[in-house]
Amino acid sequence: MEERFGITKDIFNEYILSASSKTVYLIRKSEHILRCSSIRIQNIGIPFIRDVAGYLKPTTWAVQKFGKLAKKNIFNIDYDLLHTLVTQGEIKYPINTSSGYVIIAVESNIWGCALFLEPDRLLCRFPKALKKAKIFETS
Repeated sequence: MEERFGITKDIFNEYILSASSKTVYLIRKSEHILRCSSIRIQNIGIPFIRDVAGYLKPTTWAVQKFGKLAKKNIFNIDYDLLHTLVTQGEIKYPINTSSGYVIIAVESNIWGCALFLEPDRLLCRFPKALKKAKIFETS
């Protein structure tokens, strides 16, 4: 999060990170959680980051929770472009950054992530439920 989005790692001092093979989970530190540290637990917490095709993808929850703290790779677009991104699945959008996930916002409201592939391809990576929301239907 610090390297890609400029969110300082100190923000996460009050959390525990737990990893499985492809997902990192986040849970708030608590004496109750720490007491259970000797128990083998498969997954604990909220999915935070996933390894997807060689890129680290923050979950929608993660970018909606921490995205306002991002100092880079956060892109404000308008609702028309958001609609096109969601309904078509991708747009041509020139961005001055390297390939990887970017945070998509409209009027400073964080929506989720898109995968930027050089030179100017932006792929929608919103959850299916958000893509199917009635707000993206045309009349």
